[in-house]
Parts: sequence; C-alpha cells; structure tokens
Amino acid sequence: MTEMNGEQLAAALKARDAAVPVILLTGFGEIWRAENERLSAVDAVVAKPFSRSGLRQAMMQVVRATSSEEHKQQHAV
Repeated sequence: MTEMNGEQLAAALKARDAAVPVILLTGFGEIWRAENERLSAVDAVVAKPFSRSGLRQAMMQVVRATSSEEHKQQHAV
C-alpha cells in the first residue's frame, strides 16, 4: 500500500465503523506487538508466515471479543 500503512488503514476502518473487527497480518508481528502493546484500531495481530490454525484462532478471538462487548452493551443498566 502506498497511500497508507496497515495501522492507518485499521484506524480509517474503525473511524467509519468502530464495530468492524480488524486483524493485522504482518511480517513484523513480534516487533509490532512489542512497540504497540494495544492499538485500539487493531483487534488481533497475526505474524506472517501464518498457519490456518493461527488465523482461525485470531478470528475466533475477535469474534469472542465482539460478542462479549455486544453482550455487555445489551445488558448495561
């Protein structure tokens, strides 16, 4: 991508719809995690090369977190 990097794309997606889950696929997974402990626009990070099970695990993590957040919002007093 020449116009923006992955972090910028994630932020732009979240700005349009905060509920959109974002999984970052990167060749710099460990470095990225160390430098960006928790970037609010990214819900999960998967380091390349990745396996199907690793990607599936990240997807399940994001689905669970999204479902949990929706449940909290529905039952907020």
